Amino acid sequence: LEYRHINDRGCARLAAIHHTEEDAAALQKTLAGSLEHVDSLLSFQEYDVAFHNALAKASHNTLASMINDVIVRLNTDVFMETVQTYPPERLREINMRIYQTHYTIMEAVLAHDPDGADQAVTAMVQLFQDIVHGTEADLTRGGGLPFRQPSSFLHTGGGPLPGAPLSAWS
Repeated sequence: LEYRHINDRGCARLAAIHHTEEDAAALQKTLAGSLEHVDSLLSFQEYDVAFHNALAKASHNTLASMINDVIVRLNTDVFMETVQTYPPERLREINMRIYQTHYTIMEAVLAHDPDGADQAVTAMVQLFQDIVHGTEADLTRGGGLPFRQPSSFLHTGGGPLPGAPLSAWS
């Protein structure tokens, strides 16, 4: 997980600097798809992988994209093995938390905020670590983050999403 953190931070920081409108649209599309499939382990994971691939592509760094492919594949296998027997309500809550961390990363990237993207990646990697090591809060008993989808989610214009600062999840 240490190298995943390094790679994901690099991808997010570079994406915050180098992303195009096309990259922004790809990130938004993957998050819209993941939210639509939050109740399906396999479908949600497909969009999870797509998000990480879109983030790496938005970095416009070939090496980061190549390394990302390997890291995402390995981490997806670990995640799927960990959660495959979870009850649907627990899986949904975990998927919502993953969605929230991805949304926060996208928000910082689209705001051209490398430091914010870096902080959001740190939260995402910590969540992944907590899930695979079984140390995350019992989300089905109110221990999870409250979910609030910003109304600006489907913003399709160039530049950052309007409203919904990083603190929107608290």
